[in-house]
Amino acid sequence: MTAMLLRLAAKRQHLAWLLILILSVAIGLFSGLFTRSQQQNERVRQLQISAERLAVQVISSTLNSDFMGALGVLGVVDQEFKVEVSGRLKGDQPGEQLVTAGDKTIALSEKNLATLESVGRSFNLAGVFLCRADGYIGSAWYASGKPSFGNYIKFRPYFKSAINGKGSVYAAIGTKTGERVIYVSAPVQADTSRTPIGVVVARVGMQGIDELLARHKGIALLLSPQQLVFAANNKGLLNHIAVEPRPDLIKAIRQAKQFAGMFDEQIPQRLPFTITNSIQKINGRNQAVATADIDWHDPLGKWTLVLTEDFASSIPFSGLLVNGMLGGVLAFLLGGMLLRVVVSQHNQLEAGKKVKAIATEQEKIAERKSKVAMFAMQLQQEQTVDALAHTFLKRSHELLGVLQGTIYVAEYGGNVPVLQLVGCYACAEAPPTMLAAGEGLIGQTVMDQTLRIIEMPQESEWKILSGLGSTKPGALVIAPVVLHDTCAGVVELALQHMPDNEVRSLLDELFHLLAMNFAVVQRSEYMNEMLSSVANAELSKAEQLNFQQTLLDTIPNPLFYCGSDSRILGVNREFEKTFNLHRDELIGKRILDMHFFTEEDRITCQQESEQIIAHISKLRRVAFITFADGKVHKVLYFASGFGGADEQPGGMVGTFIDLEPFAGDISMKSGENQL
Repeated sequence: MTAMLLRLAAKRQHLAWLLILILSVAIGLFSGLFTRSQQQNERVRQLQISAERLAVQVISSTLNSDFMGALGVLGVVDQEFKVEVSGRLKGDQPGEQLVTAGDKTIALSEKNLATLESVGRSFNLAGVFLCRADGYIGSAWYASGKPSFGNYIKFRPYFKSAINGKGSVYAAIGTKTGERVIYVSAPVQADTSRTPIGVVVARVGMQGIDELLARHKGIALLLSPQQLVFAANNKGLLNHIAVEPRPDLIKAIRQAKQFAGMFDEQIPQRLPFTITNSIQKINGRNQAVATADIDWHDPLGKWTLVLTEDFASSIPFSGLLVNGMLGGVLAFLLGGMLLRVVVSQHNQLEAGKKVKAIATEQEKIAERKSKVAMFAMQLQQEQTVDALAHTFLKRSHELLGVLQGTIYVAEYGGNVPVLQLVGCYACAEAPPTMLAAGEGLIGQTVMDQTLRIIEMPQESEWKILSGLGSTKPGALVIAPVVLHDTCAGVVELALQHMPDNEVRSLLDELFHLLAMNFAVVQRSEYMNEMLSSVANAELSKAEQLNFQQTLLDTIPNPLFYCGSDSRILGVNREFEKTFNLHRDELIGKRILDMHFFTEEDRITCQQESEQIIAHISKLRRVAFITFADGKVHKVLYFASGFGGADEQPGGMVGTFIDLEPFAGDISMKSGENQL
């Protein structure tokens, strides 16, 4: 699967680049969205901190420790307060006065009025008043408006809390003024029992809270325990409710009279968002919402501060765009690098396969070369044409599985060449020993020197007029053996199958070797005859020396002869020309003194010469000799010893054939007919 993906990515790189581009765009979008989500969550967290800080400021602005302490102290130590709230004033003493509130007449202390005014002005309060235990307001001071002498407030939560010995903070809307105020209450205690006998109350205006809320850029709300908006920096949201206005909730709000009968005839409108720490869509825009509790010891519960923040102003779009683009570009670069790695890995795999294929091919070539080299070595060991043909057919069977085969040698004694059988292999019937040029396919091959490979279907009834008689192989190969543009013979091989390119190439090499060895063997036979002639000539009388030298000079190959002491007695003209030396420079020297042999060959040839002379034997082998052209030539070296009249060692005759020309001159015409 992995290899298939690697191959697909490497071969379809344009599609891979397109996929990388699409993925990069997707990753860029995801990066931008992820960044926005992270930033929004961070803004929600920061807004939550801001809400908590603002809540602390709101509490500090209302529960001022100084005036709270002052109220508490007055309720404990001020005797005039205690006298008034206990109802002991009659209004008939100096510093006292009577006020009528409806059907109720209340005695007030002018001293208490002065004290309350002093406290109110000192702490910038909206008003301060005393309330008796029966719930009626006595002495009172208001910064503006008419004091509420004689008002009944026993039902108010802040009165109930203080008369029970616990101070409290209570926000409400004045029933007469309609103003939003905060009531801070403290008990007035008896001297001995410390039992609450009245209540002192401070009215705190909302200006400070409104100013704090106005500083926030987004929406800022102060919610009562009933989830009604009591203060807001957006006046259009005042008196809205944050939860579903259920009938039981509306009934409780009306009974508390905290909002001065504002909702006696109407239902409060719902806020356009929920009061939770989250991200919400408000007026079609994503905004953060954060809340914080405010504990004023309100009997109805805790108040809630709500802040919102528009992300459009706090999170610039340009930053998101940059992050998205960076993410996309980075993804594109990484994708490109990954693609390059994939392509490189694929190329390495392909290169590995190619190297493996080349190695396999090289192994085959090396194996074939080894077989061919062995084949060539076996052919070189044969010294006659018949033996050469027999070895060729036998080794061809071992190497290629040849079923049958024949080899004919062309003899050009007359006007028309005659083919003489020199070897056959696995022939059920003896093939013709002689064929005329043009007779059958073999004779035709001599005439046109064309290689023929004939496919022989098994179901065919054809019979080929050839040396194989009526044999029906899978393929029949008839090849000319060409030497110096002359057909030296014909090879006919029957193969089990039609040869492929590799087998055809191997056949070409084998036919080439056969042609070369034909030439070498024929030349060798000729040289043996010449050596015998020279050896016989050496035994002649002195008056035949001139004839002998003339005979030697007609030989086209370099030749030399030695005496029984292995020293050179003479050379022919071709020997002088080959080494660019005069015979006088050579006569009297041994082979060991001939610089044109390699050092190894000089020693070997000297030892061989002495052995050949001593045993009057013959030698043929490959040697390497440096010619006058300065090049080392591969030669086929011949040596033959001869004896004297007394049959004692008389000397040796040596010659060699340069094998270099055979590499280029021996060829075969490979025209091929498929029948």
